[in-house]
Formats: sequence, structure tokens, C-alpha cells
Amino acid sequence: MVSLMEVQVDEDVPALQVEYGGRRFPQTWDRPAERPTNRIKRLSERPQKRPLEDLIGESIWPRLAWFAIRPDETERQSVVEAYVRSLNQLDGFRREVEELVRHACLANLEFRQARGETNVNARDAVLAAKLQELLTEAAHDWLPTRNVLDAKLVSAPIPTIHEKLDAALTQEVAEFTKQFFELLAKLVDRQLFGLVEWLPNHCCSYHFFKHVVIQENNGASERVHSETYFNRAAERDAATGSRVVGSRQIEVTRGQGEHQHRFARHQHEVMNAVRTSIRNSQVIMPPAVVQLIKVVPEWLYDFVQVIDGDIFRERIIEQDTKVENWADVQIRSEPIIRDEPIIGWEPGVIIGPYVLTGWGPREVAAESDRRNSVAADAAREHSVKAARRRAPLFTAATLAVTLVALGLLLHAMRANEGMMMAIVATVTAIGTLWQAAFDDGTARRNPTAALSAHFLTVTLGCHLLVMEWFIARWYMPLSWLTPVALLGVALVSHSIGRQFR
Repeated sequence: MVSLMEVQVDEDVPALQVEYGGRRFPQTWDRPAERPTNRIKRLSERPQKRPLEDLIGESIWPRLAWFAIRPDETERQSVVEAYVRSLNQLDGFRREVEELVRHACLANLEFRQARGETNVNARDAVLAAKLQELLTEAAHDWLPTRNVLDAKLVSAPIPTIHEKLDAALTQEVAEFTKQFFELLAKLVDRQLFGLVEWLPNHCCSYHFFKHVVIQENNGASERVHSETYFNRAAERDAATGSRVVGSRQIEVTRGQGEHQHRFARHQHEVMNAVRTSIRNSQVIMPPAVVQLIKVVPEWLYDFVQVIDGDIFRERIIEQDTKVENWADVQIRSEPIIRDEPIIGWEPGVIIGPYVLTGWGPREVAAESDRRNSVAADAAREHSVKAARRRAPLFTAATLAVTLVALGLLLHAMRANEGMMMAIVATVTAIGTLWQAAFDDGTARRNPTAALSAHFLTVTLGCHLLVMEWFIARWYMPLSWLTPVALLGVALVSHSIGRQFR
């Protein structure tokens, strides 16, 4: 990936408005007055055999309870109940759209930590407030479903009831899809969703918006809130034995600072661009986008697609909107424009020409690092659990093999045979000792478990050799320098090994 970060003013000024489907959408913020303000770009539409609204309507229709009613149905109650259930299903589809919009707004929220450690409570509170602000802007007044049932209609012949209810429900489905796309257009108009333009030779250009919250934490503090002294002697403190003469209230501030709000517009220029369904997409998705994909309704699933290709330019415009010092403080600032050469993966989630959210190579790399970290943590936790199970077993094995080695050495000195078996048992005891020490350190989450095991093995191994020296000394003359040297090595190894425990 090639990335060059710089802040600049782009002389290649884009259009201020985009026209699609007879409707104009704002594309950027207002520019200085000396620049022309009548630039309108007509968005190239991808040719489609049939309008997307009709295709979605055909996807909704078989899922309605009305679809199961046969034209020759003779039960009046069954026909009426199927119609009512179908209206309720359309209301449920509206709620699913609202949930989809909510998760799309959540995916377009970005949090950054500028200074200090993240104050989780403050972060959650400001993101929840920002999400509620976006949902208020995205609120759509759906027209209520029109129920044509009345006593006069229900008293009519069954074929008449079926014909009128079928026509009414067909109209309601068409009205639902119409309002759905009006909602998407409204979200583009309010700069919550973006648009994608498809160009020849598998190229495309699309934009989306991010609402960024940057936290600065100046750290914790505490102060005396109030003090009260007693007029008479009180009891003694049980812990210190001192006499209690008053009470004091301490106000503890766990964190304080600022929340800077920015509004960011991302423009992606892409080559080798293709559209693929959610189930066939292989791109890495951040957690918020994964949650967005999970709430895509079944009737809309086949029409939500993921753009995949190679991004060669990413233009980001960020504008400071306000700063909250845990009280609203309005600060005006100039836009920050970042336009950088970039190569990498380029995913985005779209419905037709509408872009719900997008992300770039940095987000892909961050999510890949996060997944690798989660996998490493899981592997480390598995190692700790396995070490906890093995440590007592290897400790017991070390004691048993040590006793066997001493016994074999005693037998070899008496019978003058089997010395090789005693040596093998001694080496095995030292090996199991190292494994027991390493597993114990791993179970205690010691980051230097291997070093600690090395020094502990040297220390206890020297003690084992000293014990064997005494057994051999009983049967033959040996120099006392050997145990002295071994104990000296054990002492040095113990002193150094303590630094790694």
C-alpha cells in the first residue's frame, strides 16, 4: 500500500451538487464566494433492465400472507385474515428498515482517542448522543398502511372481496417501495448516506460520510467537596486507633477533557470495480459493518451489495463542527482536506446507487490486526489453560523421576552396573523439571516464563547433582570442589532467576 498524508486545498474543485433521478443532492460544503456556485454534475446511472423498485416489490410480494391465498378461496374469514396479516407484515418491514438505518448510522460513527486514556463512560455517552442525533435527522414519517376493509366490502361476494383486496395490497406494496427509496434519497440529501457513480471499464466513484468524535482526556483528579467536624469526641477508628473528629467528602473525577466533533466526507475512486452479493463477498468488514449486514431484512438481502475493487485515490474532507468540554462550547474552524494517493482494497455497502457505508485500506488493516490480536489472545488463553493442567502432572513426574534417578545411582554404585540408566534418569528428571517450571510460569501469565524456567532448572538441577555427588562420595573418594562449585552456580542462578519471576 502506498500512502502519502498531506493537507491541501484541491484546485480540481468538484461539483457542488449531484443530480440523479431528477433530484439534486449536495456534494460538498459551500466554497468561497469567488468560486462559481452553479456547478451541477449529472450522475451516470448504471443501466438496468427493470427499475429496482419493481424488483424489491416482487421480492416482498411472495413473503406476504396474501400470497398463500388461492383465487378460488371460498372462506371469507381466511381472505380477510390474510389481508390483515399482510398489512401487519408491511408494518414489520418498515420497522426492519428503521433498524437497518440505525445500524448504518452506527457504522458511520467513528471514535478516535487523541490524548490520554479512553474514558469509556464519556465515550459511550457521547456516541449514544451522537447516534440519537443522527437518528433524529434520519427519521421518516411513513404513511400509515391504508386498510380498505369495511362491513360493506366484507359482505360482498368472495370474488369481489379478493379482487379489491388484491388491488389494494398491490398498491400498498408499491407505496412501500416508493417510500423506501424516498427515505434513501432523503438520507443522501441530509448527508447521512452517499451515492455511487459507475463509469466505463469497471471504474466507479462513490462517497459516504463519517461523523467523527475525538476524545481528549486530561486525566483524573480529586478534591475535597465538604468537611464537617464533630462538636464532641467520637469513637476511635478501628483500623488506625486514632480518634475520629469529623467527616470529609472527596469528589473524585475519573477523567475530564474535551470531545471534538467532526463531519467527514470520504470520496473513493476505484478501478477493477465489481458488485457482489453479501454472501459472496470476501472483503474484511469492521464489526459495525458486520452488525449492519446482520440486520439486512430477508426481502432486501439480494439487493444489498458490496463494492469490491482497487482504490487508487481517497479524498477525505473533515470539518470541525463543535467541541464539548462536558458542556456545549461552539467553536468554528476551517475544513481540513486530505487528498492522498493510496492503493488497496476498497469495500462499500450499497443499495442500487445509494451508499450506506464504506471503509478503506486503513480500516481493513485495523480490522485485520484486531482479528489477529483476538486470535493471538485466544491461543494464549488456550496455552494458559493447558499449562494449568500440565503443571501439577510434570511436577509429580519430576519428583518421581528424581527418586528413580537417585535409586538407580545407588544401585549402580553398589552393583557396579546400570550407570547409564542412572544418567538417563537424571537427564529425564532435569527435562521434566524444566517443563514443570515453564508450565507453572505460563499458568501464572509470566511473560518471561521460558527464562524463569531456565534459571530454576539450573538451580534445582545443581541441587540434584549435589545429592548424587553425596551418594557417589559414599562409595568412592571425590573432590569437595565439585559440590561447592555446583552450589555456587545454583546460588548465582537463583539470584538472576528471581528477576524473571
